[in-house]
Amino acid sequence: MIKTYYTNAQILLFTKQKQVAVIDVNYLNNIANGFLTALFFSLFIYLEYFNINAPWLNLLSALIAFYRILNAPRKEVIYSGFFIGIFWFYWVSFSFRFYYLTYLIPLAILGFALAYSLFFYILAYSKSPFVRTIILIILSFIEPFGFNWFKVELLLINTPVVANTLTLTISLVILSLSIQYSKKFLALLAILFFIPQISSAKLQDDIKIKLISTDVSQHKKWLHSHKNLQITNNLNEIKIAIEENADLVVLPESVFPLYLNKELNLINELKYLSQEIAIISGGLYLENSQIYNATYYFNKNEIQIAKKMILVPFGEYIPLPKFLKDFINNVFYNGAQDYEKADKPTDFILNGVSLRNAICYEATSKELFTGSPSIIIASSNNAWFTPSIEPTLQKLLMKYYARLHNTVIYHSSNSDGSGIIK
Repeated sequence: MIKTYYTNAQILLFTKQKQVAVIDVNYLNNIANGFLTALFFSLFIYLEYFNINAPWLNLLSALIAFYRILNAPRKEVIYSGFFIGIFWFYWVSFSFRFYYLTYLIPLAILGFALAYSLFFYILAYSKSPFVRTIILIILSFIEPFGFNWFKVELLLINTPVVANTLTLTISLVILSLSIQYSKKFLALLAILFFIPQISSAKLQDDIKIKLISTDVSQHKKWLHSHKNLQITNNLNEIKIAIEENADLVVLPESVFPLYLNKELNLINELKYLSQEIAIISGGLYLENSQIYNATYYFNKNEIQIAKKMILVPFGEYIPLPKFLKDFINNVFYNGAQDYEKADKPTDFILNGVSLRNAICYEATSKELFTGSPSIIIASSNNAWFTPSIEPTLQKLLMKYYARLHNTVIYHSSNSDGSGIIK
């Protein structure tokens, strides 16, 4: 029988009068408070995931999260980072299921937790809320290994205020003043409601766009036995869009699970259908033994190919020196090679309207929004990570960039996430 005794700062565990453990109460408090801060920091994602529209709750949660991070002891902030890494990015590990590496899922989740513990350790280096404000803003621009899905501004995306770096900075400065000097400064948060959000983005009314959503399991997607069924379903979706008098039909990323440019009969059939409707579709592209993730654009019996410019780190390429890259590809990816990439974004033209192409990860990257395109046609294959919050976080990131650049995004996805974002 274990007996428990409480002191002012410790919990002592005894069995037959022999002390077996000492638990520091402050240690437990740091973990609990860090977990609570992480909940506030992540609440907006899960409210969106469950389709709960609560802008004021999102704003309150964001401000509480910022306040706690600026004011909390260092250890508590570090634990906040640990749980934020899990709440935001646990789903990244799910792709291992399809490489027979399921045993690595817990390690990958722990890796993200520790990575963001380090992130917040740097943030909490100083006790000054003003210094933490500066560090938090700087760190939000850092993209380790090219991974850019941790945007602190996202906490403000589904709130009554503008979600941008200016609003974030003003929020953090006002909260720092209230911590350092007086809580009366909290009243200054009203300034956030006077930051104008100017938007000229509008739907393309003169082009009727049909977005196709598919639901093909990643376990089946690349099976040779399942290839013909997918091709048939895709062609049927295009024919239905023709019957509905759509001008453009958009299919998801890699919806044709093959090197499409090597399938001449299928290419000719898509060209033939493009005399009735413009078609944007995903498929692999093979050129000089190099593999590209690509989008194919068929229009009036012509074809244009857009190669992906921004690849997924550790998914489509390994951002490490060659000897490490080769080792990882050989050991974990059965000798697969990295995808190649394009040098610049690709724009398609339909009826005089420019359509910027974006493949999955690209639609959440600032580089694709260079020149603030009015329309982006995005395609994704979210079956790698579903069921999870990945499509939700992707949608929030696209919404952030769409608002920032006055862009309308038409998004077609396999598994989850299709829709219009403006």
